[in-house]
Amino acid sequence: MPETSVTSVDLINHAIDNNPTKMGDVFNSLVMQKVADAVATRKQELAQSMFDSAEEDDSVESDEEDQQDAEGDEVADEDNEQQDDENEDDQDEDTQTDA
Repeated sequence: MPETSVTSVDLINHAIDNNPTKMGDVFNSLVMQKVADAVATRKQELAQSMFDSAEEDDSVESDEEDQQDAEGDEVADEDNEQQDDENEDDQDEDTQTDA
């Protein structure tokens, strides 16, 4: 049996007709419709926030990896500079001993 949609007009009509039982049924139906809509909306909001948070976590991890790579590059650059300096010192010493 399909559920018929009730409106606040039905509620008022039952109140005017002095039919409290039907008025109560319509009221309960209206409230349940509102609750069901609110729950569905909240579910969508939570699902969206979970999806957004998962994307943010991925981007944070990516940013951290980029930062670690950049720090690794800086250390490698410093090591290369230090090695170059040592090589220059060795060349200077070789030049001095040859003279």
